[in-house]
Amino acid sequence: MKRVIGILFLGIIIVGCNQNIDPENSSQEVDKTVETEDSLVIDESIDYGKIGFELMETEKIGELKLDMKLEAVEKITGEPHDVTAFEYWGADGYEHQSRFYQDSTIDVGYIKLDDGEIVVDRIFIDNNTKFKTTQNIGVGSTKRDILKAYEGKISNVSKGSVIVGSIYGGILFYLENGKVKSMFFGAAAE
Repeated sequence: MKRVIGILFLGIIIVGCNQNIDPENSSQEVDKTVETEDSLVIDESIDYGKIGFELMETEKIGELKLDMKLEAVEKITGEPHDVTAFEYWGADGYEHQSRFYQDSTIDVGYIKLDDGEIVVDRIFIDNNTKFKTTQNIGVGSTKRDILKAYEGKISNVSKGSVIVGSIYGGILFYLENGKVKSMFFGAAAE
């Protein structure tokens, strides 16, 4: 009986001590929680490729979206400060080009369609807090914010990135110190 009372008393002390966490230790607790999210269980029965393709049709970053015409993009971003030459990619059979806007914080990849129209193929945002997804995730958002906003759509989580959809179509959030530093929208692999 003394042993049971002793264990209960010890449990009460431990629980009571955890109630008074100072601000320094509370931030450490948050960091520990984020680290455990690295082991998020991914449901293998979900078709993340399909989710990624749906995102590519519906998602926006700011007002930018895939398949948007060049002229419409530049009304939003302004003129590019650098433009690459068109280059043929055998993987998809299109000519690709990149244009860099707003001090290279926005890199928009374009393809030239068969009719000569130039449209957005991929979007990369780096260190630009103005452009957020439709779920309000952008540079500075936390890993926890992403996990909550895109619950059930995440195919991979690591210390340095979160993939919503898949690498074949979706959003890749690149993290630094648990926060979004940059994000890629489109197909990262063919």
